[in-house]
Amino acid sequence: MTRRDLHLRHPDEIAAVTSPARAELIESFAAEDALSVAELAERLGRSLGSVYHHVKILLDVGVLREAGTRRRGRKDEALYALTARRITVGPSPDSPEGVEAARRAAAAILRATGRELADALGRPDVRREGADREVFGLRGRARLTKAELRRVNAHVDAIVDILEEARRTRRRRGKHYSFLAALAPARGRRDDETE
Repeated sequence: MTRRDLHLRHPDEIAAVTSPARAELIESFAAEDALSVAELAERLGRSLGSVYHHVKILLDVGVLREAGTRRRGRKDEALYALTARRITVGPSPDSPEGVEAARRAAAAILRATGRELADALGRPDVRREGADREVFGLRGRARLTKAELRRVNAHVDAIVDILEEARRTRRRRGKHYSFLAALAPARGRRDDETE
């Protein structure tokens, strides 16, 4: 059974999902019910040994689970699936190793998204304006009240719900899109906690 959320706190768990190869595996599993190592290797253009190594690490930290077997040719092959629809990372602030692992994860995600954004900006077929725009970037700073912060988080949750629904329905139509949202308290300015 797949639960809704899996929150990773331990440094080993966080390190397991920071690898670009394992992040790519997680994205592949998010689009399917269950996959075998052979299917993953074929889709991602990686060796069976490499994919199995990364699957084992994700199994060990509880991100993947064994989901049965399937006959392929003359052999049965193991199937694997995500243990949760949404995987989040949030170390305990009193764990320096966990915080460092989360920083590395954030940096890896930002680098990957930066590459995708740079690629999209260089393509003439990508729409940049209007309701159908396909590329967008924003960095903004503002003082938010707790009520405004709740509104921001509600919008982020709504976007996540749209993305999860699209993955759950396993559509064969439409383009693949990458979405990144980051929210963090900004340093360097004295904050008043007043509403």
